[in-house]
Amino acid sequence: MAITVTVNSGSPVTTSVDSVSTISVTPPTTTTVSVSVVGATGPTGATGATGAQGPQGDTGPQGATGSTGATGSTGATGSTGAAGADGPTYSVSCVDGDNSDEEKIRLTASTGGTDDVVLEAGTGLTIARSSDKITFTNDRYDIRLKGDHFPCSNDSAASSFGHVDISANYWYGGIFRVEGQMSISHIGIQTKNGTNTDHDIVCGIYKYVYSSDSWTKVVQVGPFTTGVDERQAIALSSTETLAQGLYMSVLLADGAQQDMGGNYVADTQALVPMATANARGGFYLFDNSYTYTATLPSTVASGALSVWEYNGHKLPSAFFVLG
Repeated sequence: MAITVTVNSGSPVTTSVDSVSTISVTPPTTTTVSVSVVGATGPTGATGATGAQGPQGDTGPQGATGSTGATGSTGATGSTGAAGADGPTYSVSCVDGDNSDEEKIRLTASTGGTDDVVLEAGTGLTIARSSDKITFTNDRYDIRLKGDHFPCSNDSAASSFGHVDISANYWYGGIFRVEGQMSISHIGIQTKNGTNTDHDIVCGIYKYVYSSDSWTKVVQVGPFTTGVDERQAIALSSTETLAQGLYMSVLLADGAQQDMGGNYVADTQALVPMATANARGGFYLFDNSYTYTATLPSTVASGALSVWEYNGHKLPSAFFVLG
């Protein structure tokens, strides 16, 4: 049981409740105490008016970064900027080099600056300038002979030309060199005056190829016409120009021909000078087991040919018409 003590005024009131719900009240002498039993709880009263707003609380932690938004569309192209200033212009000319083996190509700017390209002639070359033209020249011999050569076109031994009998099926190869170039229009043979050409004879020119140590055919003519006394020549289909190099003039007959024109070997070989008592030493290449054929082989191995060396010996050979 609940006990409510109400004191209207005066001194405090002391209450106690024993186990049998006895109430003992000791009031002051001048205090009025009224005691009543508490009734049941009444209904909840209406919500009171909202109180004043309290102070702002602490800032909470930062939230996570949001995702990137979509890329916006490309803006319109801006207007073209103004044109830049014109750059310098350049001119090209040729000027003298600082040394005799040099010439220059000069680039000159409209601003006055210059830049040079130096051209230098290497070994075996010369260089020269004429106005705005620079020319390189090979300073080796540039031989452009004309006429009949190798051997001479007469039968005077005094001019190193003579006649010699040749054997059948015998390869006669005379060595000569070309400095610069040699242009050949005809190849011919010549027998001694009063001696006809009695056998088929072919002639050709071969060039030495160092890389393969062999001779490669450049051109050939023949057979020459039989029954002809002295000199005859066959025109090439077109002029043959021999570039600088080492060559062999070849003569081959199907029978023993008397008084075939030729040269002293020593007088054909400035390439390989030989000093002998009569100044007539020299050599040529040969093959004395070769079988005649109207068409000379396209190549001949160097090892297939032997060296004929003899003092004063004559080399049977064709002559060339140069032009």
